[in-house]
Amino acid sequence: MQPDDPAAWLSLDYVHDQVVELIKEQEAAWNDLNERLRLIIGFIGIAFAAALGLRGFGVGSTAYFVPFWVGLLASVSVAMYVAAALVAGISAVGPATFNRPPRPRTLRDEYLWEDPRRTKRAVLDTLIDAYAANARLLARRHRSFLRAFATAGAATVILGAALIGNIAWNTFRP
Repeated sequence: MQPDDPAAWLSLDYVHDQVVELIKEQEAAWNDLNERLRLIIGFIGIAFAAALGLRGFGVGSTAYFVPFWVGLLASVSVAMYVAAALVAGISAVGPATFNRPPRPRTLRDEYLWEDPRRTKRAVLDTLIDAYAANARLLARRHRSFLRAFATAGAATVILGAALIGNIAWNTFRP
């Protein structure tokens, strides 16, 4: 049996089916990461609303403001939320798209008159290349998600400290 002879490709269908399943798993992971990135962006919007609640009370000569350190913590957390939103937003809507070959036009134009086994092998090679490219994109998107999540988490802790400080300051006014 010759390796270049399509009749020798006994496992072609099995390998093809396995690679197609792996790409489906990658696509599910891709969609999951997109949802997580959107969730972070939505959470950041809620956190901005909480940051707006940090303010003093009263009017005129009885007005008082939050302490400087509370405002500083709130400002730092908002800046961190902005950074996390940028990372998540750029990653979620970035130029990368999930690669799911083959393209129908390519199949027709390039393989219409080929031996079906050769066509399947060519498609399999394309799928393998797409799988590798998708793996790199998924890894990059996952790193972006982790950065955005860690930054938003740290910002939440800092904003929480600012909110606690604001509540304490307004509860036990000096």
